[in-house]
Amino acid sequence: MTGTEKASDISSDEILEIDRLTDNFIDTYYRGDLQSVQQDLLNELTPQLPLEATFIHHIAPRTFDGQDRKYITLFSEGLSNSLRQAVEKVIADTRSAMEASKTHFSAKINDDVYVCGILMHLGQERNFIGIVGGVTSGQPTDNQLCLLRQIGSRLDTCIRSKTMSDERHTVLSKVNKILHKKGIKGIGKVLLLLTELTGMSKGAVVFIEDEASPEVPIHGSKIGFIYVQDRQIVHREKAIKELNLSLGHALINYDINGIADSNTGMRILGILQRNDKTGEENRLPYHCKDLVNRQADEPYNVGKLFLTGEREMDPTDLSVMEAAGLQIDTRITNYHEQKKALGRSLHPDQIDFFLTYPKIARWFFENPREETIAMVFADICGYTDLTRRLGNPRITIEGARNWILKEKELTLKHGGFFDKEVGDCAVSLFGPPFCAISLDALKRVQSVEEIKELIRNNQSEPHVYAHQAVMYALESLEIVKTYEIGEHQLNISVGIEVGDVAIGDLTGDIGKLTAMGDSMNMAARLQGLAKNGQIIIGPNCARLIQVYKKESYHSELPFDIQESGQASLKGYADLITYYLVTPKKDIKLFFL
Repeated sequence: MTGTEKASDISSDEILEIDRLTDNFIDTYYRGDLQSVQQDLLNELTPQLPLEATFIHHIAPRTFDGQDRKYITLFSEGLSNSLRQAVEKVIADTRSAMEASKTHFSAKINDDVYVCGILMHLGQERNFIGIVGGVTSGQPTDNQLCLLRQIGSRLDTCIRSKTMSDERHTVLSKVNKILHKKGIKGIGKVLLLLTELTGMSKGAVVFIEDEASPEVPIHGSKIGFIYVQDRQIVHREKAIKELNLSLGHALINYDINGIADSNTGMRILGILQRNDKTGEENRLPYHCKDLVNRQADEPYNVGKLFLTGEREMDPTDLSVMEAAGLQIDTRITNYHEQKKALGRSLHPDQIDFFLTYPKIARWFFENPREETIAMVFADICGYTDLTRRLGNPRITIEGARNWILKEKELTLKHGGFFDKEVGDCAVSLFGPPFCAISLDALKRVQSVEEIKELIRNNQSEPHVYAHQAVMYALESLEIVKTYEIGEHQLNISVGIEVGDVAIGDLTGDIGKLTAMGDSMNMAARLQGLAKNGQIIIGPNCARLIQVYKKESYHSELPFDIQESGQASLKGYADLITYYLVTPKKDIKLFFL
């Protein structure tokens, strides 16, 4: 299938003209549409060679969607469809052999027509880029093959560079979409993309799962580990346990020399690989990138990205690794911030749900809704006077902070949502959108539409929310007896009401919902009526407690409700009836 006919030497003018055309192509290659620019080049080259037709057949940029490598074939104008199909068949039938060994080929299509081609390749490994070739009347001459070779030598680097640039753009675009949609849950897919692009066989990310900062010792944080090998995500429980003992924190902060000194770390990362025949361990080439919280005043490491394989990575692949690493560490930092924000108020399982589905979280927190809930205002009595008498703001602030943290814990314990602290006052909410949605129900939700349906179908139970709020307030009164500020016993007063409010986010930060409405004002005013150690509830709350007693078939509750009078409250034209909640003697048994 090969053969050439001897021809005269090529003139310098011919070579210069070919170079001019090719250089014009290269000059416009990155600015124009790839296929249209190639088409123009082929149309100009055909009469210069001279050939009946000219073609370029080369690798197409990978799309990283699981499909096989594709190729692009373009012809100059004027070639019949039947001849195109015949040339494409020759290319398809001989490409594998050409990639392996040959630098050129020629084949007879019919009695008068031949097809010839020069392979384009790149680098010491002579990676196949494509074929530049033509269709001739009779066997191709040495001149024609030489000119085709001249064209191929000018195009191979250009085509490969553009192909790699497109692939890197595709990968980084996919990385951004994956991390935007999945958050840190998408890191495994990102590693699969990076290993496929770079040809590395293994990839890993070691990172801090819990929030970290320079003030919090890194060794106190939980370590996450995501590992891929041979294009698969591999869960390695033993490795995770070893990393969480102490090694993970060290790897995150080691430089490349420190990693090389840790055989255990290199085994976990797949850098040290045992030879099954000799039993010896070989160290594979690897590259690592620090994942950094760059938003902090003093940036610090939150993880490390590793890629390991049989060869060193080239600079272009390293640049992709660098860019992907910047996206990963941004997502890890955001993950820590979101986890901290959600942790203000939510059950850990609810936190994991919203972190797993950031799109649902955005909808859930950004879309206000009307709900019936119970609102609790708990305030430290005499805080201003206490601060003045102690004369040490640091002591009073630390004491109040410790109490607020306990109130957050108690709110969660009783199924509520800690809204905010206003000075020395803790505000907690009981009812939708959180406590009314069971964790089992959330686990079945995977889309915004599904959570909308769950909320629509959820039955409101304001009598339950009223009972939760009162029980929370009663335990708060018991707990506060154990708190002191500067050897002064801490006392609180509590106000509770149930009513309709708008639940929404005023800050734009996920996890920071609040309630707005008349009932919130009512609860705050009732707290103002309460004295040291008192719980005052409004008329709606008192009525709903009776409903709860009836609906739950409880003959007795661990507290009594007594009407205490009427009061004129700011913002209300009519007198408001209020009620005093008092615990029974065995109340502590309900908090064990």
